[in-house]
Amino acid sequence: MMPCLLQAQESLNKEEIRQYKLSALQSQYEGDKNTAGHYLNRIAFVYWEKKDLTKAAHYFEQSIRLSTATGNEATTAMLASNLASIYREAGKYQKAIQYLEKTIQIHIQSRQKEKVAQGLFNLGNVYQETKNYKKAVEIYEKGLRVAQVVHKEMLISAYYEALAESYEKLKKPSKSAKYYKLYAHSARATPNYGMHSYDKAKVEEAELWIRTMEEEKRKQEEELAAALDEVRSISEQKGEIELLREEQAHKIKALEKDKLVKELALKEHALKLENNRIITYAVAIGGTLAILLVGVLWVAYQSGQQSRRQLEIRNVEILRQNKEIESRKYELQGVLDVLENKNLKITASINYAKRIQDATLPKEVDFKKALPDSFVLYKPRDVVSGDFYWITEKDFRPVFTSKWVNGEEISILKGFESEKVIFTAVDCTGHGVPGAFMSMIGVNLLNEIVTVRNLSEPDKILNELHKSIRKALQQKKTANRDGMDMAICCHDKKNNLLEYAGAKNPLICIQDDELKIVRADRKTIGGLQREKQRIFQKQTLSLETPIMAYVFSDGYQDQFGGPQGKKFTQKRLRTTFQEIHKYSLEKQHDMLVQTLKEWQGKEEQIDDILVLGFHLG
Repeated sequence: MMPCLLQAQESLNKEEIRQYKLSALQSQYEGDKNTAGHYLNRIAFVYWEKKDLTKAAHYFEQSIRLSTATGNEATTAMLASNLASIYREAGKYQKAIQYLEKTIQIHIQSRQKEKVAQGLFNLGNVYQETKNYKKAVEIYEKGLRVAQVVHKEMLISAYYEALAESYEKLKKPSKSAKYYKLYAHSARATPNYGMHSYDKAKVEEAELWIRTMEEEKRKQEEELAAALDEVRSISEQKGEIELLREEQAHKIKALEKDKLVKELALKEHALKLENNRIITYAVAIGGTLAILLVGVLWVAYQSGQQSRRQLEIRNVEILRQNKEIESRKYELQGVLDVLENKNLKITASINYAKRIQDATLPKEVDFKKALPDSFVLYKPRDVVSGDFYWITEKDFRPVFTSKWVNGEEISILKGFESEKVIFTAVDCTGHGVPGAFMSMIGVNLLNEIVTVRNLSEPDKILNELHKSIRKALQQKKTANRDGMDMAICCHDKKNNLLEYAGAKNPLICIQDDELKIVRADRKTIGGLQREKQRIFQKQTLSLETPIMAYVFSDGYQDQFGGPQGKKFTQKRLRTTFQEIHKYSLEKQHDMLVQTLKEWQGKEEQIDDILVLGFHLG
């Protein structure tokens, strides 16, 4: 639209608002609150169309007070619903929840079950946007029961899809698969199915996801069963070895006891023979006694020899069994050695992957060189990371210095200086090795888009990156939903501007001690795409007043800790930024590290952590 047309439209809007205000005042003066509320409502809609959400909310608030005073429940419910939409659009989710609950309560009292079901669906969507998936599921389940009572098939189908997505976020694949199946079945059963390619694509994507999940579940169950069989086999072998050892120990003890009993019996027998010999000698039967004694001794000797042979046989058997036990022990040790070798190879592979990732990502010193007044807080959860930062310089211009030679001033080329610095903080799906693979793809695509395709505007970079990720992972053909959340900035030195675009991750900036949240688009890079074309918006900030700004992944704010083991939260992180922003960049880095350490305590780190802070202007 041309400037003159814009000015004409602006003048028309102002005149329209002025007339509505006069009409509202006249109606209030006459005591006609319903008509006054009508005109206030019209003013609110004008501001809403102009995207002035603060003023739109103000006039809706005035209108809802009048409708409440007159007892007009239907109008109050409609206005509360409008206010909820505005506050949701502005990112004020608690206000949106408050007015949606008010709307639902009015519809419950008036027994309008269909509107109750629609209101609960909108309320669940707000909780889902704030990542409170557990509460979203609770609201969706309640709303689904109401929608089923009034038989609103399209709304029931929407509930199935929303529940499937929420359970997927909660890492409950069986529940998610259940609702995806219900969604696909109900969508196909609607009379208009197939008339819109978008709806049909959604259903086909859900069915593909279900098949993929079932296949993955089957593979995981097979792998788990194989692993359990292997562990059970090793445990059984170990148990058999222990039992064999115990059995051999009992046998050895029994043999030793038997040997002792026989030795005592032989001694006792020898004493009896000696007494008999003495008695026989006393009664002068010396010869007969001598013969008898020799015979007895011979028998005893033969018996002793036989006992020793049996003992030797038993000892040989025990030695054989001990050798077998040792052999089993070596076999078991061999299995343990194989497992240890596999573990060492996996660890070595991951460490090698870290070296590759470190070589691909920019060094912190290079980041500081391109953006001197900055800091990088980078804390991977595992050896390799799914979070990464990236920076590059563009549009170089020559820089000259002057020098006097023989009384004449001449210009000498000093070097080259960039007019634009583009940098980003990226949070890929997952962490560890899967996240690291995504980070490598992201770095390569950013290098191609900015350097080869020569794009420098943040919104256009995100648009191209989304299409490239979808293409690289073949997400139109598969159920792959991996992607990235990110905030990307361009420091335009020539025009003294900061340009920003975001995929879910905001920009936090502080100017003149006032903290401002520059909100991102509620869309990811890559993953599920329901709209025909994904477009990201650019926002521009003037640097005439110096600015301290931060971009980050969700690892810091989602870390559990504190006295009650809760998340740190983005609100607490914003407060921390407000408290530290006046310190040097190095001091800010150290304070963030110390705050995280104290909050985390003994809790494990749950995700990769990345925070970039920079001062401009």
